[in-house]
Amino acid sequence: MNTSLSPSEREDYERLKRLETISSGTGIDPVLNEDEAARYCRQARITLAKARLKGDGPPFLKLGKSVRYLKSDLDQYLASKRRRSTSDAGAAA
Repeated sequence: MNTSLSPSEREDYERLKRLETISSGTGIDPVLNEDEAARYCRQARITLAKARLKGDGPPFLKLGKSVRYLKSDLDQYLASKRRRSTSDAGAAA
């Protein structure tokens, strides 16, 4: 674990590790709330909210008024943003 994490980031990291341990082998994908997802992606919560509005963010779940993200969806979304150079437009181009 990175020792330069803030206390809240450390809590999130530990929570994710517990969720992964609980869900490993069960086929259950950890579900993150908006704050956890934003920290996991290293983005501001408002950035994810704007991406939901525009439809270009990661897939999400709407449970009543609550928004949730599957960790596997966030992993796929982050992988899709990977680039080799600044001129690389990615798969969308």
